[in-house]
Amino acid sequence: MPTKSTAKDNSLEQLNKLLRQNKKVDFKTFNLLSAKELESLNWSKISKKDQPKVLKQVKAYQRLLRLLGEHHPKIAKELLKQNLHSAVQVASIPQKKFMSDFLNIFKDQDLMKKFYARALATRSKVLLKYMNIVQNRQPHTKSVNAIA
Repeated sequence: MPTKSTAKDNSLEQLNKLLRQNKKVDFKTFNLLSAKELESLNWSKISKKDQPKVLKQVKAYQRLLRLLGEHHPKIAKELLKQNLHSAVQVASIPQKKFMSDFLNIFKDQDLMKKFYARALATRSKVLLKYMNIVQNRQPHTKSVNAIA
């Protein structure tokens, strides 16, 4: 039975396969929510049963690339290896701990600070959107909308 680290390594290897097969694709801007766009990718070396897992990894990779602000695929992959997948995860780590634990990955403190600040800003945006959705589903909001 494979260990967790082996499973992580395998999923990152699958991610690397997909990235190598689609070198011309800018995954920072690619629409991973569009079925049509996904069909345009070269999935030839990835089995049908592994595609959903790989897609999940690609989405996490894309989120990290967007937070990095520049194209730093090695840093994004290293963060994935450390099981960091999103701004919410990064922002949940206290800044001092994040800085000390991940400086060896970034090697550039300014880039690291910008990355962390973007993660905080993104988390705030996500939370505000979530709160707006929750509030708009409340019974009192629905009754006001029905009257208007």
